[in-house]
Amino acid sequence: MIVFPGDDVTSLADAAAASDDNNNTNSSSISSKKKKKKQELKTRIGAGVVRNASELMATRCGVLRRDKIGGATRKVWVDATMRRYMPQVDDMVVGTVLERHKESYVLDIGSSHPARLPTLAFEGATKRNKPNIEVGSLVYARVEAANKDMEPELTCISPHIKKDWVTGESMFGELHGGYLFKCSLSLAHKLLDDECWVLQCLGSYMPFELAIGMNGRVWLNAETPLHIVIASNAILNSENMKDSHVQTMVHALTQSAGISSVTERRSTKNSNKKKNGKRRNKRKHSDDGDDDGYDDGDDDNFQEDDEFDNDIADADVADAAPMSDSE
Repeated sequence: MIVFPGDDVTSLADAAAASDDNNNTNSSSISSKKKKKKQELKTRIGAGVVRNASELMATRCGVLRRDKIGGATRKVWVDATMRRYMPQVDDMVVGTVLERHKESYVLDIGSSHPARLPTLAFEGATKRNKPNIEVGSLVYARVEAANKDMEPELTCISPHIKKDWVTGESMFGELHGGYLFKCSLSLAHKLLDDECWVLQCLGSYMPFELAIGMNGRVWLNAETPLHIVIASNAILNSENMKDSHVQTMVHALTQSAGISSVTERRSTKNSNKKKNGKRRNKRKHSDDGDDDGYDDGDDDNFQEDDEFDNDIADADVADAAPMSDSE
């Protein structure tokens, strides 16, 4: 749905709320606290949408989109082509460390103001046990507070995954190695979709690791530099392509680099196993049937060699007989 600045978009959230309420009319076990939480999820707004009293209004021209969790509207925003990123609460971003202070880090996330990341904003971090991030490092974080009159505040604590930063299994934190490239904000939202076709096509050819920032910065890591180059080019080229064209493009890139799909590698591996099994069975059969340790093919070769030697011996005798008579 295309909207323009000043349009009322409350009807979209109300329609989702009404459908969710109709689905839960028969369930009497839902507490009042859960209902309040669901209502908070229904009214959350994102970029391009502002709250005016009891109405939601669009502030830019673009496509109105929404995220859902369990049928309820979690977030409503306007997807538009923008050059500068405007931070919103709960946005996942990739930033570069610009400054390092005693109690916080200063990160560049592509917004008008640099963001601040407290040193204790990591899962399980304490004053004695906290990460030591150098200037120039990449950090994957979540926007915790955003206001147009102050710098945004970031955090590396996930509300869903509770893993200490020491284990290296936390969702947010410092990014090691890999390659960072920039893309449009609309492509970043497209990559965050669970059914992103270009990522599914790439996953059928190679394993890779991806950290997608809503600020238009993507961190990519793979087994070899060749895989990183192919994956990054495929992602950037897929922005304005159809799904059928994306699949053809990914196949052409991987074939030009000599990379086969996972199914092709599995079929080749299975065929090699069958061939090796047949060879082993043949060798075992030849060892059990012959005492000399050679198979039937070798016996035939030896028999042919004996016949050849006998022919040579007869020819020598025939040549030597007339010579002995003349002498």
